[in-house]
Amino acid sequence: MSEPTKAVLPIKTTALTPAEQSRNVHRITLEERVPYEHLFKPATWAHIAHDFGPDDLIEVVPEDRSFFALLIVREVGHTAMVVEELLHKKFKDEAMLADSTDLEPKYHPTEKWRVTRKSDGEVLARHLPTKQAALTWIGENSGR
Repeated sequence: MSEPTKAVLPIKTTALTPAEQSRNVHRITLEERVPYEHLFKPATWAHIAHDFGPDDLIEVVPEDRSFFALLIVREVGHTAMVVEELLHKKFKDEAMLADSTDLEPKYHPTEKWRVTRKSDGEVLARHLPTKQAALTWIGENSGR
């Protein structure tokens, strides 16, 4: 015998609201000194947790613009906040560069783009105008 068909329950009209009335979208520029993984530690948000509400979204872009992430606020307390990752997109030039060379481009607020050696942190080139210029420098100099 087949199972009885369940009735479809309509969504109440009062449940439908414009998203911008229900939550906020924030954007943070992640400083190089702050590891991305720290964003998932509730205490990281202690001093600004009061600015957020449940279901708020947070766009995360590092200073070097190597990736884009979208987080959602799951819980907010007076001195902590819990977020979860919805999306994390690493951009192709960074993905292709990863593990292929010991050199990497890094953004610096006063020196624009630098080329740094991963193994020892030595800065090999400074004051490059764009990330693409840093990647070009790496391509031309990584065989040395």
